[in-house]
Amino acid sequence: MCSKKMLGQTTQRLHDNLIFDEIVTRLPPSDVARCRAVCRAWHTALTSDDFARAYGAAKSAAAARQPELLFFAPAADASASTSTTLYTCALRNGEAPRAARELLTLGNLSAAHVIVSPRPCHGLRLVSDGPASQHYVCNLSTGEHVALPPCERAAAVEFRDSMRIGVAGRFLRPPPWVPFEIASTGLGFDPATGEHKVVRFFKRRIGETGCEVCTCAPGGAWRPCAGRVPPPSASFIAGLPPVYLRGSLYTFCWS
Repeated sequence: MCSKKMLGQTTQRLHDNLIFDEIVTRLPPSDVARCRAVCRAWHTALTSDDFARAYGAAKSAAAARQPELLFFAPAADASASTSTTLYTCALRNGEAPRAARELLTLGNLSAAHVIVSPRPCHGLRLVSDGPASQHYVCNLSTGEHVALPPCERAAAVEFRDSMRIGVAGRFLRPPPWVPFEIASTGLGFDPATGEHKVVRFFKRRIGETGCEVCTCAPGGAWRPCAGRVPPPSASFIAGLPPVYLRGSLYTFCWS
């Protein structure tokens, strides 16, 4: 027979699970951030990876019913010429959106050169400025963001015409700016360490292929990858964000 103390603890856990899984996951991000201040236990629960995954899943399900458009533009402050503001707006039944909602503004980021990771990783997105080699890890829901330290500059090429890919005769349109950096940077989650990491696959100016990793944690710095770097026979690395899937990042390159 359960004691009153054990019964009370079980009931409390059930109440907490109900609150976090069924109620808090439905709140706007700003309200979730305020809920962290309720008590230490709530702060621990609401900053855990389990809650981040549950919240992301709930938002993805809601977005499937009512998709949102993410876009960016130069910051409204004319003096901040290298600042970029990210916005979102809801798309309802194909109707024109009524208004856009401002998410956050990033400094030292040119709107003309912004690259956003194609899909979030546990609610986080990587936002990069290619020519400046500047990278941010952002939570677009809460507005929280972290600037990664500077990284090694990649080699660059100038495209004058469309580029042929492989024997199938496919073509890739010229990039939106030149010279274009031969690099591909993505955000992933390492289940072995429980950390988010940014991986950068690039071609050095001396022609070698390089791979760097930066852990999204205080004091994180770029370091060479621990595993084997793909051979330098890959003559070009498309400047496209890698795809994160089940603990791995897949980037596109060819020989």
